[in-house]
Amino acid sequence: MSGTESLDLQYRSLQTHKMEQIIGQMNSKKTGITHEFQPDPYLHYAFQGGTIVSWLQENIPTDNEQEALHITELFLFYGYIFRITDSSQPYFKLNKTYWYRFQAPFYWLSKISKVDDIDYSIYLMKKNLRKGGFQTTDPENHIFTELSKSLNHKWKIIELQAAEQLRLERKRDEVDRNILRLQEEAFWKVYRPMGKVKYRLTDALPRNFTLKQIQVRREQMRNKMLEEKKQLEGQDVNSIVPELQTDPLLSSHRGDKKSIELIILYATNHVNYDNLINGDSMKNNWFASEKDTSVWEDDNTVCSQTGVTGPAPYPTLKQVRLWGTSMNHLIRDENGQKWLEHFMQKEYSCENFRFLQEVIKYKFGPLSMIEKESKRIYAEYLAKTGASEINIDNYIMTVTEELLKNPNPFCFDLAQEHIYNLVRTDSYARFLRSSDYLTLLNNAMKASSTHQTK
Repeated sequence: MSGTESLDLQYRSLQTHKMEQIIGQMNSKKTGITHEFQPDPYLHYAFQGGTIVSWLQENIPTDNEQEALHITELFLFYGYIFRITDSSQPYFKLNKTYWYRFQAPFYWLSKISKVDDIDYSIYLMKKNLRKGGFQTTDPENHIFTELSKSLNHKWKIIELQAAEQLRLERKRDEVDRNILRLQEEAFWKVYRPMGKVKYRLTDALPRNFTLKQIQVRREQMRNKMLEEKKQLEGQDVNSIVPELQTDPLLSSHRGDKKSIELIILYATNHVNYDNLINGDSMKNNWFASEKDTSVWEDDNTVCSQTGVTGPAPYPTLKQVRLWGTSMNHLIRDENGQKWLEHFMQKEYSCENFRFLQEVIKYKFGPLSMIEKESKRIYAEYLAKTGASEINIDNYIMTVTEELLKNPNPFCFDLAQEHIYNLVRTDSYARFLRSSDYLTLLNNAMKASSTHQTK
């Protein structure tokens, strides 16, 4: 990563953070956008183009309608809002006939840095199954064909994953299905634009500012960066990246741009949970003169807001936020396992999660029980007559059955990897967007604010 790319990444991270702050203010119950009741259920929680522009003029320091319109274009450009009427138009237009909705936080740029071709292939496969096959004139037909060739060794799994997601979508009502489809389309318009449309994350943005306004903003940004540079102690992470690529003693790192980006992304997401970086979390509450009751884990299983009894104790704010960073953090927490399993029971896919738990116990169980437990797991989860049969392809089934002839702790590795990816990309992702996770987060935030005010 060159110095220019590093500064560009830092600048874009700053801009997306600002946009997400404004989006959060728009969703506030007190000062946010007011959603008028609409008889059409398709327009519930939707707003018109003029509404968001008027809100920006009233709540941010600008009286210029053109500038408010440009900010709204950025929201659409980066996928923070999406159109639910006439969604084929790529840019925001101030027209009362167009209706919009806020994008789910799961699809925000700060949550997903990059996507791979497998996710895109699953998305195209679902469109292909809905249409009954792409037409020759479809712009995505060529991309779909090329991906089927490059991912030929994984294409069967992609087909099964797409079919499973469509099966779960059909259980929802028609309005929810259409909204979820538009959410996904808006996400891929950002990461996989079609034709001559600009790539949202690298290409220059269309400007509505005058040259003088651009120069003033550049000067303000330059002064701010100089002030921050004076306050920094030590070397910034972004400044290390060019040195790693130019140091002759570290030649193996020159082409390892992807690994460095992943390390930076991981550090950014986990900085609040690292005891070495976050010094406040290293204080021992047992020996503190003034004990902070907010750090104690609460075993209360009743929600303070709804009064509903949960399957496990309600998590603290730090716990529930950590669950949202990755599925590994969720399943390492015993309470997190219970909440995810409770959610998957309502989605009729609990057998997948129970299979993962059984395989982990099987791997680390006593060797004397290997043969007995392998037969039990196969009979319950893999056999055609199993009470909790999971969905795996013929190749995985054949390999697993061959390995079970001489059982060992790693017989179910292929099936475990397939089901883990299925849960991570489908059930876990929907859990973060569900009302269950929102209830956990709201309850934890309320409990944290209550402790702080005492």
